[in-house]
Amino acid sequence: MSTVPPSCLVDGPIEEATLPTYQPELFHPTHPDQVLNTKYRTVAKLGYGAGSTVWLAENLERSGTEDMEFRYVTIKIGAQGFDSVQQEKTVCNHVAAAAPGTGFTEFLRLPIDHFDLVGPKGSHPCLVYRPMRESLGTFQRREGGKELTQALTKLFAARLISGIHYLHAACRVIHTDIKEENILISVEDPAALDDFARGQKQSTQRRHLTPDGRATYMSHSHFGPFRGLKFSSHLSDLNDAYPFEPGQAHLEPFVQPHAYRAPEVLLGTGWSAPVDMWNIGLVIWKMMQRNDLFEREYMCDEYGNYDAHSHLAQIISYFGPPPQSLVKRERELRHLAAEQPVINPRGQPCKTVAEFWGGPFFDDNGVFTRRDLIRHGLSLHASLTNVEEGQERAQFLDLVQHVLKWMPEERRTAGQLLGHPYFESIKRPVR
Repeated sequence: MSTVPPSCLVDGPIEEATLPTYQPELFHPTHPDQVLNTKYRTVAKLGYGAGSTVWLAENLERSGTEDMEFRYVTIKIGAQGFDSVQQEKTVCNHVAAAAPGTGFTEFLRLPIDHFDLVGPKGSHPCLVYRPMRESLGTFQRREGGKELTQALTKLFAARLISGIHYLHAACRVIHTDIKEENILISVEDPAALDDFARGQKQSTQRRHLTPDGRATYMSHSHFGPFRGLKFSSHLSDLNDAYPFEPGQAHLEPFVQPHAYRAPEVLLGTGWSAPVDMWNIGLVIWKMMQRNDLFEREYMCDEYGNYDAHSHLAQIISYFGPPPQSLVKRERELRHLAAEQPVINPRGQPCKTVAEFWGGPFFDDNGVFTRRDLIRHGLSLHASLTNVEEGQERAQFLDLVQHVLKWMPEERRTAGQLLGHPYFESIKRPVR
């Protein structure tokens, strides 16, 4: 009989067990108070994904010391059959070694250790990180959906762009998955971790037990109220990164978050590092304005599913129709087929990008086929309601307009953005 108090048992599958791809035998049966790799004692589960779980652990080599900076770590435990953790490890090793003396790696979340964990069904790759308080998305939701202050937006934007500058210029890596959930805010006071860990050790953590005794634990990552404002942000999750070389382009259609997907990805015209810059413009916009520039309700079909026609109509609504040179590029590449079909979100096997996203999107005259979806009268200037008129507003709008451009080659690079007047008031220069 289970000794877990009934109040701590959850009726029905939770967390990773609710995902459509979940296979319990592929996940390591991690539980609190378990020693991993002889030196990390698990404290509590912090999160999960389709191919991993994330745990807070006590570093036993630092236990009992007065230095709390490395007393706790975060461990991402990969599931078998998923290569995301191994891919992240490979990319992070490359990124850490590319130009370590420049200082730019401080803007990225890179592992400080790694090991393989042997489980009942085989080996699980593990990455060890310094703990982070929460994602930028969680921070904004917990603060009641508030937009960031202008000072925080400027700081977080500068750190984000600095990290991408390093990835592009020194590492030749495209992130492809920049979003609020992948921008992590640091723990401002190590004592917050100590208090959280002490509380978790003294309580029985919520879980779901299957009939065969397998436990799935409930995530708990709230470290209590902020203890001051000494925190920073770090760009994380490099498992979806792509390499790039000047003059080369990718055609993979299913990259980037829906709301932040660059037009060249939808049009199949070939994409490279500038997709990250489009991404950055929209993420910074949401930092300041709170809402996505391209709202979900206008990017979906009548059934609530993401729709590329509706997304392109949103881009046209704000920035006008694409240049004919881009439309011509789409037409020339429209029938470029992959050797093996790729399954699109509707479950259809597709060999071209146009098939994948439901194109083509323009008629023989280069006119967008779904003009009925275009919303007239929209502009960046009118949509920015959280910043009063003045120099800061003008500089912010100019900044995002430098990267929200139809033509990828017209977008500013991350290095160029760092010299924008918007960042001149930051006291500590971003290197």
